[in-house]
Amino acid sequence: MCLDEALDELAEHFEEHVAPRGIGVVVVAEHTCMTLRGARAGGSRTVTTAVRGVLGENGQEREEFLASTRQLARSDRRQA
Repeated sequence: MCLDEALDELAEHFEEHVAPRGIGVVVVAEHTCMTLRGARAGGSRTVTTAVRGVLGENGQEREEFLASTRQLARSDRRQA
């Protein structure tokens, strides 16, 4: 199962069992093959998102959510 499929499955699970107005799932991942070889190459991280409900339907809500996740991803990079 690829990351996109896993995020979709997770978002669907929350939708079904929690029934929120909207849901956003964000994964910030690092390509471990780059880290394990010691090649701390730029761009070895990826951010993947899945949105549903209000976050998927309302452009302004979606952009606010994605802007906050971009800010978190940037702060995470500074700490690494």
